[in-house]
Amino acid sequence: MPGLIVSAFLISFGMSMPLLAILGVLLFNMTMPVTLVVVSDILPGKPGFAFGLTAFSLLIGAFPTFTPMRSMLYNQWIILIIVLMAALMLYWALRLSQD
Repeated sequence: MPGLIVSAFLISFGMSMPLLAILGVLLFNMTMPVTLVVVSDILPGKPGFAFGLTAFSLLIGAFPTFTPMRSMLYNQWIILIIVLMAALMLYWALRLSQD
């Protein structure tokens, strides 16, 4: 979880320093296995569907880059808000899955 929050700042403010941005993307991608495990725990006996659902969520997340909305993604504050919202949603999902 802390890695996701750190990645938000590295991705947002590391645009002028590619090494920081790459490190931020790597930290962000480290959450995917956690998400997959949580989804597969919620859907026991359906590992293929759990993987497909998480892969589909990646497609939905990438969708704005294929539309005119991509110009918004050049704003570092919007990126920061989006990644922090992802961290909040992951935290919330992990809390729900533990109950």
